[in-house]
Amino acid sequence: MNINFYFKRIQKHLLLFCFLTGMGVMLNAQAPVAGFSVNAVQGCAPFSVNFTNTSTGATSYQWNFGNGNFSTLTQPQNVYVAAGNYSVSLIAIASNGLRDTLTISNYITALPGPNVHFTASSFVGCTSQTNFTFNNTTTGAVSYFWDFGDGTSSLQANPTKYYDEADTYNVSLLATSNVGCESVYNLPQSLVVNVLPTAEFSTSPTITCDLNHVFVFTPTQTNAASYLWNFGDGTTSTQASPSKVYGTSGDFTVSLYITNSFGCTDSVSKTNYVKIRTPVFPQIIASDSSGCAPFAATFSTNISNATSYAWSFGNGQTSTNASQLSTFSNSGVFSPMLTVTMANGCSYSTTANNLITSYALPSVNFSLTNTSGCAPLNLVTHNNTTGASSYVWHFFDGLYSTDFQPTHAFLSPGTYSVRLIATSAQGCVAQQQINNAVSVI
Repeated sequence: MNINFYFKRIQKHLLLFCFLTGMGVMLNAQAPVAGFSVNAVQGCAPFSVNFTNTSTGATSYQWNFGNGNFSTLTQPQNVYVAAGNYSVSLIAIASNGLRDTLTISNYITALPGPNVHFTASSFVGCTSQTNFTFNNTTTGAVSYFWDFGDGTSSLQANPTKYYDEADTYNVSLLATSNVGCESVYNLPQSLVVNVLPTAEFSTSPTITCDLNHVFVFTPTQTNAASYLWNFGDGTTSTQASPSKVYGTSGDFTVSLYITNSFGCTDSVSKTNYVKIRTPVFPQIIASDSSGCAPFAATFSTNISNATSYAWSFGNGQTSTNASQLSTFSNSGVFSPMLTVTMANGCSYSTTANNLITSYALPSVNFSLTNTSGCAPLNLVTHNNTTGASSYVWHFFDGLYSTDFQPTHAFLSPGTYSVRLIATSAQGCVAQQQINNAVSVI
């Protein structure tokens, strides 16, 4: 037999064996089975889902999460940002290239949160003064949580807010749906809260007895944008530091309203702050206003309810009595002064100019010649008196003379005194007497 013939037959049988063996291996290879599960199929967007791969017989994977995201991880995670229903597909691939695909339609549901939005009534305000109102236009929510940016919050749908401190505040609203989904909206513009001005003022004194006293009102804050004063008597002023004369007595409430450059205002009112006492007008009453020195007069006043009196009569004499007798020993014109102090502390003074005139007495002075001798003796008088307008001479012999400087004849012997009484034009009288001045034999 031909060797080549046997060789070719053996080769044919070997090829057939190899073919049949290969076909058996391929028929016995296991195909992959795709499978998966999730931790939750429904949640609030953004909804994070953890996928558990339960596939068998596979060595690689291709995921399609239905929201445009893909993965080749064995155990992937996917976040569904937008609300909706999503179909998930997994292709499991074996090492021999065999594949299996599992698609679950509408497998994942990402629930929508509320559509949150709100507006503010104002973006600029003043501490403890501006009432910020928030208008909530959110839809799909059943509850609300407001964060006002200062550590305070509210659960109201449309809250209002006062801020106690000057600052910049960011406001946000967290809204929750009926299934517990939440959405947040941050107000895009910050709220600016400005400090209030300080309305405070002073004047000194606040109590006066002078109707025409000039009150100067000084505010504590001198850089305000505007001022409005109300003085309590129907008058006002817009000056920063005004002056005021009331001109009448009474108790007056003073108010100040100020506005700063931010438009924030403050005010203060001080009840019965200015007190102007009702004045009294003391008068000096004298029992007599003129006389010859030493001249005495009793002084009194029309004010009977003063708590103290202070007299100065101009003659060096003073008194604290309500009425006082004062003597003017010297001649001259005098202006008594009086100060009375009332129970309310007010003092009032008056001066009676030139009220008292104390007239000087005549200055009597005379001398005699030819004072002794036989009767009839002619006595010669020498009158040196000043300040007199009339004279009366007494010679003590039963006769007298009104001449200025008479000559008198003594007819009978004896010893005689001579007296001169001088009277001024105001009626003031003074006299001088020389005893035993004349001796007649």
